[in-house]
Amino acid sequence: MIYAIGAVGSAASNVMRSNDEGKTWVIGEIPQKLNFNNEYEEFTSGQAWYDLTICASPNDTNIVWAGGVTMSRSTNGGITFSQIGNNLHSDQHITMFDPKMDSVMYAGNDGGIYRSINANKNNMTFEAKEDNYITTQFYACAMHPDSLSNYFIGGTQDNNSLKLNGVGIASASVVKGGDGMFCHIDQKDPKYQMACSQNAVYSVSINGGQTWGAGFDFKGNWAAASDYDNINGVMYTQSRLGDIFEWKVRAGLQPRKMTIKGAKVSIESILCDPNKGGRVYIGSAGGRISVIEDALNGDTIINATALTSFA
Repeated sequence: MIYAIGAVGSAASNVMRSNDEGKTWVIGEIPQKLNFNNEYEEFTSGQAWYDLTICASPNDTNIVWAGGVTMSRSTNGGITFSQIGNNLHSDQHITMFDPKMDSVMYAGNDGGIYRSINANKNNMTFEAKEDNYITTQFYACAMHPDSLSNYFIGGTQDNNSLKLNGVGIASASVVKGGDGMFCHIDQKDPKYQMACSQNAVYSVSINGGQTWGAGFDFKGNWAAASDYDNINGVMYTQSRLGDIFEWKVRAGLQPRKMTIKGAKVSIESILCDPNKGGRVYIGSAGGRISVIEDALNGDTIINATALTSFA
């Protein structure tokens, strides 16, 4: 028996089953999952290009598991599926059985390696098995300015924004959930710290990382660029529309939106000049590098002078 699942656009397809070596196929359903609104949707949430896997039991070909963001199981040959494994980390990439024990199943996902020893039960559970197997991917990191400090915060791929304060391989504490992205520690006054999740949703600490509170949702791109002006205590980030936000963190002010005069720029990178406060470099998706000479001048319409273009 052959099982197959694919993509239709960016979403998962129906599960297909063939009993005759692929000559004919039976169409099953598209596995579903509950979303944050407690409504059912297809189980990859539109990212079948990233997390999609399927695996059949070695001893009962009517039992099949399909993995997307979540894991689903069918006991009737893929005709219908039910969501299982709620203690699994999200985004399933591979599933496989111990060939000699249909009760032992492994899942590889964004959280590492998980094992079930009761996969043949209706109430199957998984246990994380990645002890001493280090797979966390950091998108960005910010270091404390104190000499020889072991304090860092970093944004990780689907494993939160983390705070570390130890030598070598050390435990970390979560300061913000989701996909961790860019983060910043004020190099002049490190009690100000910022961490964000996907789409530039920021949290902020004003007591050196001891506690964290809500910052702002800038509605940026998935991995929205940002940088911090340590001279003036100001963070800059982007919106999806090509605008730049200026957030005066030290002053405790609300962010203000600034529009680049004459064009909407698809911003890919932002760099604050470490030697001149208010000077901000921006890089576009088209390969253009521009500079804003005085981002603190109070205007909401600003000029960005093109330096060069690699397009």
